[in-house]
Amino acid sequence: MGATVHVSDQFRLELLKRRAAGVRVYEIARAADVRSNELSGIAAGSKPVRLNDARVLRVAAVLGLPPADCFADSRDAETAHLVDDRTPRHADTRRAPKGRRSAPSSGKR
Repeated sequence: MGATVHVSDQFRLELLKRRAAGVRVYEIARAADVRSNELSGIAAGSKPVRLNDARVLRVAAVLGLPPADCFADSRDAETAHLVDDRTPRHADTRRAPKGRRSAPSSGKR
């Protein structure tokens, strides 16, 4: 599997312009046949996408953006924010196992 890339700043800016104009994100998502939570995650960068991802291209068509302006420039790794698929996504957000308490109880309820 190859690396994934985030959407461009221009894509995010176009979404922000629409939100400022009073258009709701779910309306854009519905017109593009994308779930609104997916669109929010893609725009926030928490849901990386592959280059030429169909969901992003459908949203771009609704926004009137050309496909070339949708994705971060993959030639420059610093601005592309490339994510390697082998890197754990949530490595530093591990939680304690369920059932463990932070302090021992006194035994009385």
